[in-house]
Amino acid sequence: MTQRGNGTPRIVGTRVIHRGYVTLCIAQLESADGVRYEREIIEQRSAAAVLPYNPSSFMALLVKQPRPPLLHQCEENILELPAGVLDGEGAADAARREAWEEMGVRLRQLEHVATAWSSPGVSNEQISLFLAEYSDADRTGEGGGLTTENETITVVEIDLAELWSLIESGSIRDLKTFAAIHALRIRHPGLFDRSRFPLSIRGERFIFRRFAPLRRLFAGRLRDAIGAKACACEPCNEKKPPDAPAATGNSRRSIRRQNTLPEGTTEDTNLNEQIIFLFHVKTIRIAARPVGCST
Repeated sequence: MTQRGNGTPRIVGTRVIHRGYVTLCIAQLESADGVRYEREIIEQRSAAAVLPYNPSSFMALLVKQPRPPLLHQCEENILELPAGVLDGEGAADAARREAWEEMGVRLRQLEHVATAWSSPGVSNEQISLFLAEYSDADRTGEGGGLTTENETITVVEIDLAELWSLIESGSIRDLKTFAAIHALRIRHPGLFDRSRFPLSIRGERFIFRRFAPLRRLFAGRLRDAIGAKACACEPCNEKKPPDAPAATGNSRRSIRRQNTLPEGTTEDTNLNEQIIFLFHVKTIRIAARPVGCST
């Protein structure tokens, strides 16, 4: 790495002109060649922010809230991560606290993304970014922020594929949120890649559309998990090979089914994610039928 410059200036004095939620200082600097000049510095406490995502439903939680600087610029509320300053605790605990206060979701394991200067040209604030999984069972609170702080927060649960489309269209205008979504896509790309799964989303129902062998594999794994029995119906027994024993209706999986996967796919590929899809289908007729049944 090559660096060029005229040397690092030094601060020779500061004075405070405002103390409040932030402290505004005027710093007097002296360059390497003896020239003096002033710069404003905003002193702020460190902060933390987190992007909660649900790996089962492929959703994420964000918030919208009035921001006075944006109102001053006639901007509408924008999608953001829940975030707040550290109040004597560590960054991870602060992120959990903010997620609970603003979203009503309890987060446990957090994945640290980075701790970085949010606006080094004018502020000394450092913000720690996290990713965190959540489930529907974790959403036990109302959220909306603290009334004592006059917070008016709206919780937004959004599909990850839609969230990425907002990135591509330039609709995500908060940099910490922009960075966290990119980090999630880099670290967990499968959450955004729906093309690998033979599913389309319509409301809360996931409908199988193609790759019949893969559908049978999914349904078979689910039936194995719940202890489904082999089919004893006449049409299915007629389809069995001559040397295959007839099902009695009482034996578990008396007929061993062979599953042919699409080219380039293995049974172990993202199996957990594939099974998760099944458990979120309210009505799966194929999974409700006995093994091999076509009636």
